[in-house]
Order: sequence, then structure tokens, then C-alpha cells
Amino acid sequence: MLIEGISSSRRLLRRYRQNVLIKEEVFKIINIVQKFYKVFNFELEICLALHDPNNMNKYLGNKKIWEKTEKDLRKLLKEKKINFVEAIGEAAIYGPKIDFIA
Repeated sequence: MLIEGISSSRRLLRRYRQNVLIKEEVFKIINIVQKFYKVFNFELEICLALHDPNNMNKYLGNKKIWEKTEKDLRKLLKEKKINFVEAIGEAAIYGPKIDFIA
């Protein structure tokens, strides 16, 4: 029983670390893109491309995972205080995405 608890704790810690690393990498990419476009004085619009809930056969995976991933990306953008629009049905087949439009 103790070994199962330790194993479970390790998995949770590993998942937490992975989430922190992913978040940091997304922030780095957003910063790079914003700096690049700012150099050329381009207005940058950020779009969160979401799945179409009425057409799930267009995407890989299940609805629950899609909704969680979209929620996480939305939270990330809000935490970074980034203005963005949501585009339903514009996600890639494999997952939601952040589009940078100049």
C-alpha cells in the first residue's frame, strides 16, 4: 500500500513538473513572437483555435481531453494578460492551437 502511494505521488509530481515546463515554453514562444513583430511595427492578433463541439469526428481524441486542453490554453493566455479571440472550429486535427496573425 505504501509503495502504491509513493508511486502515485511520483506520477503526480512528474505531471506537475511537465505542466510547469510546458507553460514556461509557451510563454517563451509568445514572447519571441511578440518581440519579433514589434520590431517591424506589425499589429499582432492572437487567436485561440478551438474544436467544433458539433463535429468531433473531425478531430483526434475525445471531447473531455479537448475541453481540458482548451481550458488550459485559455487560462495560460489570460494569465499572461494577452488579448485574444477564440475561433471555434479552427483547431488542428490533433489539438487546439494559438495562432499569431499579423
